[in-house]
Amino acid sequence: MTRSMVWLKSVGIFLYFAVGTMWLPSKLLTGPLRTSSQVVQDVVAVGTWGFVLLLGMWGLRYAQRRGLI
Repeated sequence: MTRSMVWLKSVGIFLYFAVGTMWLPSKLLTGPLRTSSQVVQDVVAVGTWGFVLLLGMWGLRYAQRRGLI
């Protein structure tokens, strides 16, 4: 695997986790859920964060088994 391909894959993985676990829950809390109760905000934010995190971890394991990373 070339050095540029390694960098490209690394940046892609980083961006997925950065956007999915930091930016997306933040946008949900400051946008559509802004007027919701604190409990609803907490449940949706943690649920979104957890789902994206687990999906990313599963994706990394799947890619590793297939020899993609």
